[in-house]
Amino acid sequence: MELFDHTYKDHLIELAEINLAERAQALKLEIRSDSIVIPFFGRQHLISKQGVIDFDGKAPTPAVATVLLNYALRNTGIPPANPEKISFRDFKGAGPLVVSFANNTNHLIASTFAGRLEALEAACRGLCGEPGVDVVSADLFMKFQALPGVPQYLSFNDRDDDLPAQSHLLFQRSAENYLNLKSLFVLGTYLAGSLIKFPSRERR
Repeated sequence: MELFDHTYKDHLIELAEINLAERAQALKLEIRSDSIVIPFFGRQHLISKQGVIDFDGKAPTPAVATVLLNYALRNTGIPPANPEKISFRDFKGAGPLVVSFANNTNHLIASTFAGRLEALEAACRGLCGEPGVDVVSADLFMKFQALPGVPQYLSFNDRDDDLPAQSHLLFQRSAENYLNLKSLFVLGTYLAGSLIKFPSRERR
């Protein structure tokens, strides 16, 4: 967490050097009271030179705030789309983080929701997930709009007599144009953690 605290502060220093209204226009985002309005998994956040808050005035975790700032700082315009779906391990430089990502996302979702397919679908819908339109061989395939232009997908097969439950989080290849690798890692762990904690989360 200290790493994200430090990165968040560095990003705020960088943010002070850019014109927020111009950046919002370039990314086709709303500007409100000198803040960029940006949705994160369906929940609106405000990015200003003072920091990141949600519409209730609450600050997100340093990890989430860093992702939002990385998105606003990294992109001077909308990157080219590439809808090819890939796993986290397919991103350039992902190697050292692949095992940690799998343990904190795919394995965690599979072990938590094995035999609980309906509960997983309810959690997905509660996080603004919707059925994916792709033809995928899975018991459940859901799409989440993590950030504008950055969808995330969950493919889940429940356990049966022969195989354990299996879960796979997928990204579009163009996600690496929007965010750095650490931010993509956070997207996956945020989604996994939110799904697991969903019953105790307030619906919005």
